[in-house]
Amino acid sequence: MASAEEFSKGIAAIPGIRSYLLVRKDGLLITHNLVNPEELAAAVVSSGLGAAAVKSSLGGSCFRYLAFARANQEKLLVFPIGNYFIGIVQDAETSAPELAAEVIQYILILTNNGPTQAS
Repeated sequence: MASAEEFSKGIAAIPGIRSYLLVRKDGLLITHNLVNPEELAAAVVSSGLGAAAVKSSLGGSCFRYLAFARANQEKLLVFPIGNYFIGIVQDAETSAPELAAEVIQYILILTNNGPTQAS
């Protein structure tokens, strides 16, 4: 996986992302662009672990992302990536499915499971 600095640079370049964090499944915050990330980090880990447990108990084959609608029309998106979760607060004007597709593409590139960026 990319370094925290490389991850931050790449994720911040995706349009529609208001803020982000990368947190290990045990709750260790790796990187973020938030003023007070602790509460959101805890929410990302607990919801990510919960979604993974539901996937397992239902016999699902994948957990791509989880989305929560917020009162201010922003959405919190949670993506699994190995032993980590990415939490993204999306701008209210951005389409969640389109942003999720871009983030999933970025995750595939980071994990070398998808197309590489053209030079």
